[in-house]
Amino acid sequence: MALTKDTYVIGSHAFFCRKGDTHGSAQTCGRSNKPVANDAAWIDLGVIAKCRDSHDPGSALDIFRPTPGALHLYDRKRTKGTWKIAFATQELSAIGVQGLYRTLALTSGSTQFNPGEGITMQGWLKLQRYDENNNQRLVLDVWCELILTGEVDFGGEGLAAPEWEAAVLFSTLNTGTL
Repeated sequence: MALTKDTYVIGSHAFFCRKGDTHGSAQTCGRSNKPVANDAAWIDLGVIAKCRDSHDPGSALDIFRPTPGALHLYDRKRTKGTWKIAFATQELSAIGVQGLYRTLALTSGSTQFNPGEGITMQGWLKLQRYDENNNQRLVLDVWCELILTGEVDFGGEGLAAPEWEAAVLFSTLNTGTL
């Protein structure tokens, strides 16, 4: 379904496949190897409470041209742009514990971990966005670095709700569909 100009309430679903995880027919997840949409390797990141995309256009290189003598801005080139996706989940999962304590890869079957033993998570983030009538409006598959950015409440006063940030990294397989 194409995205038409309209007012929307958009809800997001987020899934992640970690670099090095096995998917499909014994393939390894990586920048140049993305799991298919219905692959069991996608980890559901939980109920998404909010999701925001941001883009920093990067550094501007101004090009000036004499017209005929005075220099006027003629063109502008941009370099080093970044794109980030920030979201909060309302569920704590094994991958949330992995991100919070920087452990090695954890699964729902994990029973022990060593804090600080892991590395920053990279992998494929799949975002599915739906409107208020449950019509899928936007799907993104992006290679990214995924980190926890906020505090997680373990005090019993609120939900243990991890806040995530995905810094989108370059891959020829990054895609979006409307």
